Amino acid sequence: MTTQGHVVGRLLERTQALDAEAAPSRSADRVVSEERARTLGGLTDHPDQLRLSWAAFETESLGYAGTEIIRGIIGFAHLTDLTALEDPVAASRRALLIGRELILNRRELTDVESVRAVVQAT
Repeated sequence: MTTQGHVVGRLLERTQALDAEAAPSRSADRVVSEERARTLGGLTDHPDQLRLSWAAFETESLGYAGTEIIRGIIGFAHLTDLTALEDPVAASRRALLIGRELILNRRELTDVESVRAVVQAT
C-alpha cells in the first residue's frame, strides 16, 4: 500500500470510530427531543416546539448581548470603538446602562421596537 493509501485508510478508520462514538449522543438527542414533544402534547407538535425554542433563544440572546456590552466596557479587552470617541466616559456609561437594561428586562423586550426604545431612552 502506498503512503497516501495508508493515510487515507487510517483517516477512514478514525472517521468510522468517531461515528461509532457519536451514535449514542445522536440517540440521546432524539430521546430528549421526543420527551420534549410529549411534554408539549404530541410527537407531531413541531410548530409549538419551534415557537418555544425561538422564544427562549430571543430572550436569552438579549441577556447575552447585555453581558457582552458590559464585558466590552469593563473587561480586560476594551472596545476600541468607545476609546476612540471624543468623550469615551459618557459613551461607556451609556453602553453600561444599555447592557444592564438588556439583562434585567430581557423577558419584557419582546420585539425590535421595545429594544430600540431601551437604546433610545438610555
